Amino acid sequence: MSSPSRGISVSNNQIARTEAVLPLAERAVLVTRPEHQAEDFEQRITQVGGVPITIPAICLSPFKKEHPHGKALLKSLQEIEGFDWIIFTSVNGVDAVMAACTETETVEKIRHQVGIIAIGPATAARLQAHGISPQLVPDEFISDAIPSALDEIAGKRFLLPRADIARKWLPEELKRRGGAVTEVPTYGVIPNEDPAMVEKLKSISKPDFITVTSSSTVCGLHGLLEKAGCLSWLQEVPVVSIGPITSKTAKEFGARTVISASRYTTDGIIDAMIEYEAMKCREETHGESNE
Repeated sequence: MSSPSRGISVSNNQIARTEAVLPLAERAVLVTRPEHQAEDFEQRITQVGGVPITIPAICLSPFKKEHPHGKALLKSLQEIEGFDWIIFTSVNGVDAVMAACTETETVEKIRHQVGIIAIGPATAARLQAHGISPQLVPDEFISDAIPSALDEIAGKRFLLPRADIARKWLPEELKRRGGAVTEVPTYGVIPNEDPAMVEKLKSISKPDFITVTSSSTVCGLHGLLEKAGCLSWLQEVPVVSIGPITSKTAKEFGARTVISASRYTTDGIIDAMIEYEAMKCREETHGESNE
């Protein structure tokens, strides 16, 4: 390890003690996010001492403009003045819509002529990067929180661009309350069946944590673990989930210890792992004090 700069003398023991206080020191963390979204999460895990192991459980495939779903999105954007709200449920939905906007030149209309709802700070930040400020970000970062956060639904028109396998609860609930919903799949979610990922799972030791950020990642991971002969990990390793819906799916797929992040973000997942480690430490310390 290189010596610190600026002439400061630090002993190896001091360095070791500093590293030891990192809350996830040497904990192996399985990251299952799509590959293009994993890097930031990996860096933040590393910053708190963890060792990220990335096995993308799903692949995302945006629909091209020639695809029926792509054509439907372009048509909806061309008619954007007819909508009261666009609901963005993920960063991926934002990216797909912004890409389509280059075809229809509707970004300015989205900025000024329609209300914007974003689920979670990451989705809101991606919109703001395009100069679009959401009017509504529910306090709870799940789609189920949207209807109760809206003052008025009856008679309003909603555009809902999202994944092809997204849950149907939100559009159905908006319709039940009198809203008109145009749901447009903007990208496909496909389980990752890459043999290289199966071989990678076979080559690694059992991790200390498995992280999952959506129900689809749970499903994709289950398939990879099964092919790798590692399905027992779901019984043996704490599964840390981004929120209650994903946690429910994890339990349905056989996970024994499921920890839900209290904040429904990847930072919330890291906080949940740190708290779990702290709880184990307290329990071990209490046990030793009783001996």
